Amino acid sequence: MRYSGQFFLLSMFFAAEIFSADLIRIEPLTDSILCLTFDEGHIDYFSINQNRYNGNKVYYGKLNVAVAMKLDGYQIISQDDVNYSTARQPVAIGRKAKGAEFHNIYDSSNPPFLLNHWLYLELPVPMRQGATYTVQLEAAENVKSFRFTYDYKIMRSPAVHVNQIGFLPSAVKYAYLSHFMGDFSKSPHQNGALDLSAFNDAPFHIVDAMSDEVVYSGIISRHKSKTDPDFKTSNGFTNANMTRADIGECNFSDFNTPGRYKIAVPRMGCSFPFEIREDIYREPFYATSRAMFYQRAGIMKEIEPGFNYPRDHHPDDGVKMYYFPNLKGEAGFDVKDALGPIDGVWGWYHDAGDWDGYDTHYRVPLTLLSLYDLKPENFGDGDISQNYRESDQGEWIRQGENNIPDILDEAMWLILYDKRVKEALITQGYSDGGVPGYVGVDAGADIPSWDDKRDLALKGGEMVETTYRYAAAAAWLALCLNKSVAGEHPDSPIWIKEARDAYTWSQKRNRDAENDVNRAREIAAAALFRATGDVKYQDDFRTSLNKDSDFGNSSLWFDLNPWHFAAGVFALT
Repeated sequence: MRYSGQFFLLSMFFAAEIFSADLIRIEPLTDSILCLTFDEGHIDYFSINQNRYNGNKVYYGKLNVAVAMKLDGYQIISQDDVNYSTARQPVAIGRKAKGAEFHNIYDSSNPPFLLNHWLYLELPVPMRQGATYTVQLEAAENVKSFRFTYDYKIMRSPAVHVNQIGFLPSAVKYAYLSHFMGDFSKSPHQNGALDLSAFNDAPFHIVDAMSDEVVYSGIISRHKSKTDPDFKTSNGFTNANMTRADIGECNFSDFNTPGRYKIAVPRMGCSFPFEIREDIYREPFYATSRAMFYQRAGIMKEIEPGFNYPRDHHPDDGVKMYYFPNLKGEAGFDVKDALGPIDGVWGWYHDAGDWDGYDTHYRVPLTLLSLYDLKPENFGDGDISQNYRESDQGEWIRQGENNIPDILDEAMWLILYDKRVKEALITQGYSDGGVPGYVGVDAGADIPSWDDKRDLALKGGEMVETTYRYAAAAAWLALCLNKSVAGEHPDSPIWIKEARDAYTWSQKRNRDAENDVNRAREIAAAALFRATGDVKYQDDFRTSLNKDSDFGNSSLWFDLNPWHFAAGVFALT
């Protein structure tokens, strides 16, 4: 039985006897180790006009770890495996846990988070393929007996990993074997690491996901030992092995028949299903692109026909914005410290559940532009169909019908915002051409974004770095627009001029001592050289590159850096 917060006091007296976590699955990690997954509950999260204090409903039962970790709390029996004709208990046990759902840390009547637990039971004798087993247990409230037939082609093993999006037929294709078992430690599986030595040079199979028929076989190779470092850096992860376990490799690159399959490993189990087909990335591209579209601020967005996301943070709705040339941070600003009000600014991206935009969002248009630039023939008008209105009574703007590839429409969103805000600053006498950095206000008002009428901040100043980035994006956009038509796109000269003007403005204020400014200039110079052929931009790119001590630093692989874009756009020259 699961209970919510209103029954917390009662549960204090009876939880040990009545309430416990639910067993939700039993899977073979290998034929010798079972993985039992326990779930402590779920949270119905607050909705519109609620908050985490009055809206969350928590239903949970904590795992009794002391009971769950008792070897004699488990019995395994089988009617068709003589090794288990009488019930036997595991010979070793281990556990790991992590947060699955997260609540309000200030609510003392409910736990701040709910855990999933994984219990690992080492069996006295390996299971036999095709035999049926029953696990009897005391640790779960909902299940006291669990019956299954061990078939490595049908039962998923958490140790078998494959790309669930799938693969192009012509792509290289790998699956990997690896698992970390928390505090389990019994030879040969020490310190939680699933030892894979018994699987080196053993076979793996590709099976049809519907029929379980074997359609391909290969040999497992050793990819990495649990003691091999993944990378070396100076940031505290030196010689780190992120899996903390052995990794086996299944290479099936020469299998290219379209279909839906699973990786199946004898004496282990199988993977989740995956597909091999052309255009395999279309669905994730659509989903992520729609998610990006929903982050747009200042417009009414069509979620689906008849269901719209209302316009938010638009000046015509009574929202006031103030200009802060020297604002530090982005929260707690006071309008009396502003230089003055500013009109006509809207249309940035929301950020991480907040309603503000940052200068680091330059990565959005540059990433989309680089994707289109690499393979323009793969993208077209109507791929995403971003439909929106600038006002409740306005006409629908259907970007899937404007003869511009939808990916470029999305790339253009923030570039258009930069142009709009730059021109507003010039018109109102706050700037002579720079692009500001921060805009908006932190979330936290416990109301929907479209009902939030709090004052907004625009953080400006001498934003040389941001203006260089705008120059880079405008020049790259001009290049990509030209690729979308036969000849020159009519808007391309407009964006080239924008890029040149922004670059010139930044050059007059360039603070070469600042690495971030120098790296922003790298991108702008590379993009403008490629767009115009003007060698002065190539010279500037070379100068900036020579000053960048981190250019190409492999230890910075875990973050998207300006020099990634600079190198990419220049390499495409």
